[in-house]
Amino acid sequence: MAAHVAPARRIRVSGGVSQLDGLCQRLACISALPVHRRDDPEASARGIAYLAAGCPPQWNHQAHEQIFPPRADAALLGRYRRWRELMRQATGT
Repeated sequence: MAAHVAPARRIRVSGGVSQLDGLCQRLACISALPVHRRDDPEASARGIAYLAAGCPPQWNHQAHEQIFPPRADAALLGRYRRWRELMRQATGT
């Protein structure tokens, strides 16, 4: 699939769990991509309503974003590599 898809430049998160700052920061560190979190935690529901209403121009919602930049975190990356290795061993892949 990676051969047919442009590389990701950022990760956008929404929903309840996206309100956890630590999770967003760790995701940025592990992925080496900036994580963008909108100020609207239910962006998915808002987007579905927007599409269902036919994309009316008066619904132009200007949301603000908080950005979690990737940072070097050797301890986190070490734990992540160890977890991936254990998963590989457990699944035999």
